[in-house]
Amino acid sequence: SDVCSSDLIVGLNGNEVRDIRDLRNQAGLVRVGETVTFSVLRDQKPADVRVTLSAALPTVAATGVVPALAGSVFADIDPARPVRGATTGVAVRSVDGNSNAFRNGLREGDVILAINNLPVGTVAELERLARQSDGTLAITVSRDGQTQLVLAR
Repeated sequence: SDVCSSDLIVGLNGNEVRDIRDLRNQAGLVRVGETVTFSVLRDQKPADVRVTLSAALPTVAATGVVPALAGSVFADIDPARPVRGATTGVAVRSVDGNSNAFRNGLREGDVILAINNLPVGTVAELERLARQSDGTLAITVSRDGQTQLVLAR
């Protein structure tokens, strides 16, 4: 079986995964066509799931891209698996309720479409545009089928 969205990934190829950074760092070493073993907790029971990677794992950026976005986790959108109908942009996977990102108006489930009116298609583009900013980010997001502007400082 495949890894499910409700699984908690606790290991990759026998190495412990403590947080999203661990997963990103370990997954970044996996090549397309390689078979990996995810150690997961499924319904609070340990299980191993073997998966052959048919495409590159999506890029995920954790907290701290820039201070205004600290406390959020982003992921590339796989066009074959739209997020809330969007096939381009960057998905907001999570936002800590006591973070700069939350206070600035970013919410889990948002899809970031642009930063300062420049289109964003990948996490790498989001990071680059956020770092080039003068400190204030005008973030165009899709939320609940509506496009909104979030100002993050």
